[in-house]
Amino acid sequence: MLRCLYFGTDKYSARVLQGLLSNRNSVVKKLDVVCPPQKALKIKGKLVIKPSPVELSAKDNNLDVFYYDKVKQDVNQMVCHYDVGVVVSFGYLLPHKIIKWFPRGCINVHPSLLPKYRGAAPLHHTVINGDSVSGCTVVELSSNKFDCGPVLLQRKHKIVSSVTTELLSDQLADLGSKMLCEILTDLDHFEANKQMQDDKQATLASKMTKQMGHIKFNIWTADYCDRIYRAIGVEYGIWVQFGSKMVRLVEIHTNKDWTTTNDKIPGMLTYNRRSQLFTLHFKQGHILVSRLQVATRRPTTAAEFYNGYISAFENKTVILESINLQRN
Repeated sequence: MLRCLYFGTDKYSARVLQGLLSNRNSVVKKLDVVCPPQKALKIKGKLVIKPSPVELSAKDNNLDVFYYDKVKQDVNQMVCHYDVGVVVSFGYLLPHKIIKWFPRGCINVHPSLLPKYRGAAPLHHTVINGDSVSGCTVVELSSNKFDCGPVLLQRKHKIVSSVTTELLSDQLADLGSKMLCEILTDLDHFEANKQMQDDKQATLASKMTKQMGHIKFNIWTADYCDRIYRAIGVEYGIWVQFGSKMVRLVEIHTNKDWTTTNDKIPGMLTYNRRSQLFTLHFKQGHILVSRLQVATRRPTTAAEFYNGYISAFENKTVILESINLQRN
């Protein structure tokens, strides 16, 4: 069995690590973890160190934890105790001077069907693009670029139409951990049968930003709004302009009926007293909104928002706008 040094950061990486831990006695001889350098965040005026999900998982399971800045400073002393490096959503490109110290090299577990969605946010792009199939790919690590190494193993995963980034992350992490365990138990076989990626088929999954959740009524359809909401709604939210206020659509609902509504203006928000829901219209289709949040305020129900902000309007209807950052 191999001695393994695991490099990881986020929740996806922590779940893959947990799957490896569940099988560690039959897969690896030694397992320790490398996390990003600790950072202090200012919370309510105080500096607080917030450990990464992988660091928390490692310490909960009594694994030795090293920080990447210290590993880089003393590579030969740190890495010589391990046979293989496993990199999962780490966020740093390991240099050749680290990779070369592992006798069996380094492998990377990536949540997409490479070369599709190379980069930082494959899960988000999968949801935004409405893909029906995704999967996991395990590749040899390259010191030159992210996610470009030869493929050791790739498996597909069917996606349900209502999937969120969070759910897809868990599903592909479970798949990825099984694939990782399979490879670590017979690395020679998978290295002997590796396949080069076709760079001509590569697509980039760039990082998400808060601005990607700013609704553009002149461009978006209701279907696209639903996909953006499922992709980044938890992390960044989706936002509209209401007068001088920025408003987050905290909870939306769809019935997958994207029929064009020709008599409604994109951005029109109407309230139904019986259902106590807002209907928000797009250039094609509409969504239902049950919870909203004015920036810096607490979230409210649709009924509370209507009574507090809209009921005084003469026709009980407002036109929301796309975010105007200059106004805010």
